[in-house]
Amino acid sequence: TTDAVVIFDPTNAMIDSVLYSPSWGGSGGRSLERVDTSVNSTFESNWKTSVHPLGATPGTINSVTQKTFDAAVSRATISPQFPVTGNSITISSVVKNIGKHDLSSIQFRLFNDANSDSILTTNELQFQQNISTLLSSDSTTVLTILSPLAQGKHLLGIKISSLTDEDTTNNTLFLSVTVGIPPRNIVVNEIMYAPAGDMPEWIELYNNSAEPISISQWKISDNGSTKISIANQSASIASHSYCIVTTDSSLTNFFPISSPVFVAPFSALNNTTPDAVVVYDERGATMDSVYYRQSWGGLNGNSLQRFDFFGPSSDSINWRTAVPNPGIENPSARKEIDAEIKNISTAKITNGIQISATIFNQGRQIINGLTVKFYHDKNRDSTMQETELIDSSVVSTLQPLDSVTLQYNWNVQIQGMQSIIVTVEAVNDMRLSNNSQKIIEKNNFAPQTLVINEIMYEPLPGKAEFVELFNRTVDTIDIAQWKLMDQPSLSGSRAIIPLSTLTAFVPPNGFFLIASDSSIVTQFPVLDQKNVVINPSLSLSNSGEDLVLVDLTDTPIDSVRYSPLWHMKNLTSSGRSLERINPSILSNDTRNWSSSVSSTGSTPASSNSIFTKSTAQNSSLHLSPNPFSPDNDGFEDFLSINYSLPANSTTIRLRIYDVSGRLIRRLAQNEPSPSTGSIIWNGMDDDGHRVRIGMYIILFEALDNFGGTAKTMKDVAVVGRKL
Repeated sequence: TTDAVVIFDPTNAMIDSVLYSPSWGGSGGRSLERVDTSVNSTFESNWKTSVHPLGATPGTINSVTQKTFDAAVSRATISPQFPVTGNSITISSVVKNIGKHDLSSIQFRLFNDANSDSILTTNELQFQQNISTLLSSDSTTVLTILSPLAQGKHLLGIKISSLTDEDTTNNTLFLSVTVGIPPRNIVVNEIMYAPAGDMPEWIELYNNSAEPISISQWKISDNGSTKISIANQSASIASHSYCIVTTDSSLTNFFPISSPVFVAPFSALNNTTPDAVVVYDERGATMDSVYYRQSWGGLNGNSLQRFDFFGPSSDSINWRTAVPNPGIENPSARKEIDAEIKNISTAKITNGIQISATIFNQGRQIINGLTVKFYHDKNRDSTMQETELIDSSVVSTLQPLDSVTLQYNWNVQIQGMQSIIVTVEAVNDMRLSNNSQKIIEKNNFAPQTLVINEIMYEPLPGKAEFVELFNRTVDTIDIAQWKLMDQPSLSGSRAIIPLSTLTAFVPPNGFFLIASDSSIVTQFPVLDQKNVVINPSLSLSNSGEDLVLVDLTDTPIDSVRYSPLWHMKNLTSSGRSLERINPSILSNDTRNWSSSVSSTGSTPASSNSIFTKSTAQNSSLHLSPNPFSPDNDGFEDFLSINYSLPANSTTIRLRIYDVSGRLIRRLAQNEPSPSTGSIIWNGMDDDGHRVRIGMYIILFEALDNFGGTAKTMKDVAVVGRKL
């Protein structure tokens, strides 16, 4: 409240008086000082709060009283306001003459108080300048440029001196300067916002600079306003190293982390809606911030991983999703030199395959002299051999984040599954794991590469149904991804039986068996189980149905519509397979199928009991074997009538006569035919009776497009019997 101070002389006469109010100043431990003793003491403007460092000046001249000679450092500012390492600091210091008379030869000095003891010593001096003259009530600004300071807090001292200065309490001014680091020297490098199970959330930070960086008093937050301290005490991240910030120390139970781990209970990160991760330094300046979305990835136990330290933090193109790996380099992190096979593809061309490979420079530097190689991985072992090299090209220059597509026309006709590998080589490439890529080229096989060779559709009780395939070529056939299908049902569905999901080879003249159950191996112990697939889905109709064999491209390779009528009339079909007589003759030629005459009722994975070989001859008509004996003993039971025709032939007629000239069998009547072929005669007449032993005339006629006879051929077949 208002009060007064009155001075009386010994006669009790009032010498001076002051009626003061707290609003004049003088609070907070500081005295109320009179400015000028010659001015009326009752004027509020003549009183001010003491500015002396001790808060009062008892027994000495008041600090607010104008001195005769008095220079003061009135203020100082720094620029930039938030300096960072590597930046020079400009200090603007204002020196003012607040005395009554002019001053001369004022010494200005700037110190970096390295030990922060507020004692300015000669070895801490950074700058000095002499101010020659400063008029009363005038001021001057001294600009000082300091070299970049290290990260952390620094105490700067400004001190002036003059020989005539009457008040030195205002000659020194201290500035506290906190030097931070440039933004993004510490970056958010990996985010686990949707951990699996009990794993806590965590964030990985990376020091992208060449110096260790202190993160003491740094804070972290999500998209909200709550900032949580990362490390209150001394803590730092080594150059080009990592640290982990997690909500719970149990994180170390999930990963062997060698980098520093700091526990900071930051707010839970959103895993269904966008959120942010923001890192602040001790000044409150933002060092890095990531505003992520779930569309970037990072779900299902994966983390979000930064691609490029120097790339934008909140751009989805700079983030990948992958298996978490806290404290170590991200698998997809950008390198200085990194050539990558981005993509390879194939396309059919007239004479073979066109292979296209896209090469991408994922690194930060220009790459010169890239070598791109194309391999045919014949054995599909994913190991490149020089003998498998089919082409090599050189790319002279490739800019960062640029790509080039190379094409190679491989003029070769191949079938089946082929492995093609493309590699790229660059000098000093820092990531070799992305320097090669493989593609599987699927090409269809030629029709009847493999043929349906034997069908057991009506086995004895407790025995297995089976379908036998035969490789009639001189090549080893890989039947990976081949399928056997039956005829569609009324609803359109059909049984599909995979032969093999992995590589499975059928050698030339080799067999492959599809059986309904494993009893086939018990029944025939000699079977090579590598070439047998057991599938209970195999269910063959006793009344006949379609069987279709397709390759890995779903191209039909062979098909048969079998019928129980193909069996010999004098043999029961139960427990007896249908065997193909000649694998080179059309599958649906009813004359090319008959009952197995083996004592076991079938010949799975071995030569058919009724197999009849076609013998190529230079003549236009050839019979083999001749004589033959159609007595169902499994030896020379069928006659193969092999022919070659003139180019203008389109249809054929084949008739058989006995020696008396009587027509006994019509084997072909105006049938379309290729230029070469074979027709099987089972020794039966048109009524299904076995003919007698003796000689028979084979009359073969080739007809042209107009029905005229282009060629007539005759030969004699001999039907015999064993004695």
